Amino acid sequence: MAKKSDPVRLCMYAHGGETRIGVGYGEKVADLTRTYAMSLARQSPERAWAQALIDIPRTVDAFLS
Repeated sequence: MAKKSDPVRLCMYAHGGETRIGVGYGEKVADLTRTYAMSLARQSPERAWAQALIDIPRTVDAFLS
């Protein structure tokens, strides 16, 4: 379990055969693409996911640039 003092870090991980970017904390990873898609509340879930796949890079280097 993550402690309050654990560092948060950008990371890449594989999910369903795809590389994704996330935020790692403790033993957990938050998927940035999924989190962004959820923030697009005015769109349908399918449309929000499609937009998130376009807007969120798949690698840490691309995300930082």
